[in-house]
Amino acid sequence: LGGVGLGGALPGEVTLAHGGVLFLNEVTEFRGETLATLANAMRDGHVTVASSRGAVQMPARVWLVGAANVARYDARLQGLRSLFNDQVGVAS
Repeated sequence: LGGVGLGGALPGEVTLAHGGVLFLNEVTEFRGETLATLANAMRDGHVTVASSRGAVQMPARVWLVGAANVARYDARLQGLRSLFNDQVGVAS
C-alpha cells in the first residue's frame, strides 16, 4: 500500500487514490492479507509506512470498487463481504 525509497516514504496506490476511487479488477485474486490491510487502511483513513528512519502516515480515504467473475469465485466473494461489509456496500 506504500513503500520506502531512497528519498524516504513513497505513496502507494491507496494514497494516490485518496479522495477518489480505487478500482481493483479481479478483486478475488488479491491475497487475503492484502485485502485485510486495505480494509484497515480504509477504516483508519490512513496507512503507515515504517522504516529504520521512522514512520510516516499517509492519507487513505477512498471509494473502493472491485470487479470479479462471480460464477468462478462465489465462495471468495462471501469472504470479501464479511471483510468489507461494515465499511462499504457489496453487490453482486
